[in-house]
Amino acid sequence: MVSGDDRRDEGAAGGPPGDPADAGADDLAAPDGQPDVASPTSGPTLVIGLLATAVVIAAAAAVALLGDGADDGVDPAIAELEERPTLGEAAGSELDEPLPDVDLEPFADGPEVALGDYAGAPLVLNFWATWCPPCVEEMPDLEEVAGDLEGEVAFLGVNIQDDPDRAAELAADLGVTYDLATDRRGDLFEAIGGFGMPTTLFVDAAGDVVYRHTGPVDAAGLRGLVAEHLGVG
Repeated sequence: MVSGDDRRDEGAAGGPPGDPADAGADDLAAPDGQPDVASPTSGPTLVIGLLATAVVIAAAAAVALLGDGADDGVDPAIAELEERPTLGEAAGSELDEPLPDVDLEPFADGPEVALGDYAGAPLVLNFWATWCPPCVEEMPDLEEVAGDLEGEVAFLGVNIQDDPDRAAELAADLGVTYDLATDRRGDLFEAIGGFGMPTTLFVDAAGDVVYRHTGPVDAAGLRGLVAEHLGVG
């Protein structure tokens, strides 16, 4: 491959013997009495041409780099999951809908989880995934509030469309002790109208979803939402 510097050196040395590029400025001058005409390969025209060439080369290099990234060993399924939307700002919706009475798959080595078993007590249900940075960031806050409200409000973390091993490792590293379950295909998330991650549901003792919070929440904010929508705290 010839570099840009090599090309410039060749240009400075001139073309082959007899090439018009070796002609001096006097040879290219217009005949007496005729106005000088700028060479199409000099001045502004040459600069524009060089700039255009540089843009084309840079674009080709970018395409090559992007192409190389396709084979970087990342599992396509995981890459697709990591492109799912997360929200940087919170959004809330007042609801009055029954929580679907479904059974969720076990998380790691835990038991199968039946949502109907939570009837009779307030429930905070949090959808999370390892590919969602705000989800991971808020999990210690959920753990803190779940511990403070133990016996008054149940907490359930539902891992959605994630790598099971990576999810189990993260939960263990963070020391999560509240209940965990798996929504592998995202069926429950879709059923409750989820549209961004993380999503937290506030379910009253009658089993109705009274509020859906989309976006991250810290410990203080979570306590405020529990007090406002579940009357606890």
